[in-house]
Amino acid sequence: MDKLIRLTKNVLIIMSILFTTLTPSLAKEVAFTQEDRERIIKLEEGQKAINQRIDDIRTSLQQQIDDTKTSLQKQIDDTRTLLQQQIDDTKTSLQKQIDDTRTSLQSQIDDTKTLLQKQIDDTRISLQKQIDDIKTFMLWGFGILFGGMGILIGFVIWDRRTALAPAIKKNKELEDREERIERALKELAEKDPKVADILKHVGLL
Repeated sequence: MDKLIRLTKNVLIIMSILFTTLTPSLAKEVAFTQEDRERIIKLEEGQKAINQRIDDIRTSLQQQIDDTKTSLQKQIDDTRTLLQQQIDDTKTSLQKQIDDTRTSLQSQIDDTKTLLQKQIDDTRISLQKQIDDIKTFMLWGFGILFGGMGILIGFVIWDRRTALAPAIKKNKELEDREERIERALKELAEKDPKVADILKHVGLL
């Protein structure tokens, strides 16, 4: 493009010089000579050649620009495709790593849950067995305790009755004897006033 500008400037300078050179001669001579005509024809042919060269340069530059744009666009497209492929590969690799990590973590979580559940079940079974053993021991203990208490109470009652039987018999005999004495005193009081007064005084009559 800079070459084209410089070439255009040179053409304009040449045409200006020619115009300046031809202007005095045209002012002096009214009629053109054959030499002038040939010179003008040569100038026109030179101008056409310059214009053709300018067009060729413009076409060449445009072709170079188009080729450069096409090459750059191809490089950009190739680079974009390569980068996209790398991005896709990276995404696929990362997704695979994430999936593998998720699967591994899920497997570890499941194993941990299974182990914890087994430990909880074993602990529950062990506690239930201990509770059952304690219940059985308490039932046997209470059974033995209440059985012993029943035996003790029965023994106390039996021993009490056995120990009190002579006293009850003795008391019964004393009551019978007292009744007989009281009847005898009453019969005596009917015959002896003094005895009657004494019995009244003690509240037996």
